[in-house]
Amino acid sequence: MKKTRLRLLEVIKTSRPFLWIITGFAFAAGYLLSAKGIGLEFFISTLYFLIPYNLLLYGINDIFDLKSDIKNPRKVSVENSPAGKQKYRYLLDWIILLNLPFVVYLLIIGDIKSKIIFATLIFLVIAYSYKGLRFKEIPFIDSITSSLHFVGPFILGLSLSNSINFYWPIIISFFFWGIASHTFKAIQDIISDRASDINSIAVSLGAKGAMYLSFFLYCLSSLIILIAYWPLGIIPALLIGVYPLNISFFLKYKSDAQSNKFIRGWKNFLWLNLSTFFWLSLYIFLIIDPLGFGTINVFMLGEILIFIFILQFLLIIYNFWGLKKPKLNFKLAEWPKITILIHAYNQAQHISSTLLAALGQHYPNFEIIFTDLNSADNTLKIVENYQDPKLKIVTIDKKKSHWSQNAWANQQMLEQAKSDIVVILSADTVMMPNTLTAIAGLITDQKLDVISLLPADQNSTLSQRFILSQNRFFLLGTYPAAYLNNKRRDFALATRSIIAFHKTRTQIFNNFESAKKSLLENLDFMVNAKKYRLKTAFYLASDLATNHDNASLKSIFLQNYQNYYPILKFNMPLTVNIVIGGFLVFSLPLFLLIDQIIRFDITNIIILSTVLLIGLINRILIAIQGKQSLLSTLFYPITIPLTLILIFISMLNYELLKPRWHERTEVHTI
Repeated sequence: MKKTRLRLLEVIKTSRPFLWIITGFAFAAGYLLSAKGIGLEFFISTLYFLIPYNLLLYGINDIFDLKSDIKNPRKVSVENSPAGKQKYRYLLDWIILLNLPFVVYLLIIGDIKSKIIFATLIFLVIAYSYKGLRFKEIPFIDSITSSLHFVGPFILGLSLSNSINFYWPIIISFFFWGIASHTFKAIQDIISDRASDINSIAVSLGAKGAMYLSFFLYCLSSLIILIAYWPLGIIPALLIGVYPLNISFFLKYKSDAQSNKFIRGWKNFLWLNLSTFFWLSLYIFLIIDPLGFGTINVFMLGEILIFIFILQFLLIIYNFWGLKKPKLNFKLAEWPKITILIHAYNQAQHISSTLLAALGQHYPNFEIIFTDLNSADNTLKIVENYQDPKLKIVTIDKKKSHWSQNAWANQQMLEQAKSDIVVILSADTVMMPNTLTAIAGLITDQKLDVISLLPADQNSTLSQRFILSQNRFFLLGTYPAAYLNNKRRDFALATRSIIAFHKTRTQIFNNFESAKKSLLENLDFMVNAKKYRLKTAFYLASDLATNHDNASLKSIFLQNYQNYYPILKFNMPLTVNIVIGGFLVFSLPLFLLIDQIIRFDITNIIILSTVLLIGLINRILIAIQGKQSLLSTLFYPITIPLTLILIFISMLNYELLKPRWHERTEVHTI
């Protein structure tokens, strides 16, 4: 006989864990803002609004929405997990069991006003889905009721200490936020709701109308906080601003037939909730200070940041160790032939040193194939002045549509390579005399199919030192690059500077033809190699090569403008959190230090100075490894935000403008 009892995990999924934070945060924030203290009442009530309350809200919804949910494939997703029909009677038992003790408790504590608020909230939760009431099928009432599901816990938290009056702007802002969120969510279900005869607010307004209403209400929500609590409201208003920003990415979809496009927007919303409410909690804790800690808050934040920077130090050491080159046992007689491929666009400044270093390799068996991509400067003339039998200058066919410039050039030149081992070398990368020897050794001795080397950085201009040098820092100092590169088949590291591979082995995925539309040609080439189970590796190679990179601010901007968002997999919530978290961890300590110096709080001055010192040590470690100018490290609390701003601009560029990078003539890749 088939088992129909609900497992605990199914019960938890039914309560929508991704949405716990909204109701839990709402009550906790309201309580702390009014009560200025934490006790048993706070923990019991917050626990209720984290889990049992959400089980009541979404469990009843699942029970009475069975028929329509069956017609909607989206319902089994990250925020939805409806139980099977045969299990619903057990689900109701769980709802009563987990809610009843808390409901009794919350009806006992507080005054008559809080009792009325709580009873009304429970009624609205039931009325939203219950047969005979079904507020969710009455346009506009559905969004208003849904909003009150989230605003209600906040009002209840405030009412327990009779402190509602001062926070009416927050209540109104939160109310508009809730209506906007429900309306935006409903857009993705327009087609399935119409098929089920559910007349939601989105069905009534259509995708275009619902989208613009959500956008307007989100903006209004942010504006209310900004005006009512100026200047303390600036940060919360900006955090709320990520929601209309998310909607702005979908304004181009105006037809109801495109309503499924909004699924990605709703997933963004779910992840944004986790981060937004976290940052709001931190802001309330530090600035509003509901617990009355005073400057102790700054000291506690300093301790947390010291812990973070110590973890970062360990992460840097781990990445150094995990990405270091192995020792080689290579015999001269085994050296295979190597073909170096170089294509250039406006590289007159660097091409001479690149070619001199390539031709001067202490390696007996190699050739160089060079092509110019219609440079407007003297790049080609400089190369033509070199008379060396190892250098072959070729002309490639005109780029086909839907190919990126790099992938096309690499593939065309690859067809003319006369050896199995191929090295694609950036036109601004200078190899040490033993680089080809090391590459041949790594591929042969380690039995590798594809490798990429991260060279040293020749940061000669201020823009390189302050902006471009941060790329290495983010690579080695912000996530476990070594672990992901070595253990994950869907993750790879590669640079634009040097990538080497066995041509015949990579033919299994058609070499660069597999990445012809890619925005990150070399990186996706490496990813494809891993997908086809080829053996790949990425090594730190500051001792083997130096990258001069783009010298001008404009070229640096274009390079990063193009690449950052694709590197982050076009993930909007991740991008937003990297930007916010980066500012908090790397820049906030400096501004807090200035504030504490003005206040002359010695204790906090010491703790924040320690934070900045450890952060500087971490930055110096990476600068030394990459042979970067130490000038790029001294101002890291100011220069890292420049990169964060470029990351944010890159996201806006792709989401709002949708550039066609495969049409470009410049060569801008990481």
